Amino acid sequence: MYEEKEQEIEEHKKRIILQQNELLMSSAIAKKVIKLGTTLVPNATKSSLTEKDWERIRVTVNDIYSGLGNRLLLMHMSETELRYCFLCLFGQDINSEAIFLNINPESVNKCIQRVRQRLGIIWKNYNLASYLE
Repeated sequence: MYEEKEQEIEEHKKRIILQQNELLMSSAIAKKVIKLGTTLVPNATKSSLTEKDWERIRVTVNDIYSGLGNRLLLMHMSETELRYCFLCLFGQDINSEAIFLNINPESVNKCIQRVRQRLGIIWKNYNLASYLE
């Protein structure tokens, strides 16, 4: 009986995560991020996302994921680390993230490691986006 309930709870959690992901990906800001992520200009000198876009991302993520951005701020994440976490939820690759963050791809890798350390993620193959959801 206990195991059945536990399995039922896990199924509910999976459905909630799928619904959250669908909500995020159907948002206007997600569509913009995805579009910009497929049309990125190499050697850009600034992010293709404006401060207003980042604020829309923050608000959207906080609304859909029950204040995730606010919880990450409590963990003393830098603005770049926080933005990286947001981009993970949109499924961007390292090169897109580097251009969105206006840093070099190697710096994205270092950012990934810092975020994983702050969150206590020790398994290298564990997907950060899955952890954040």
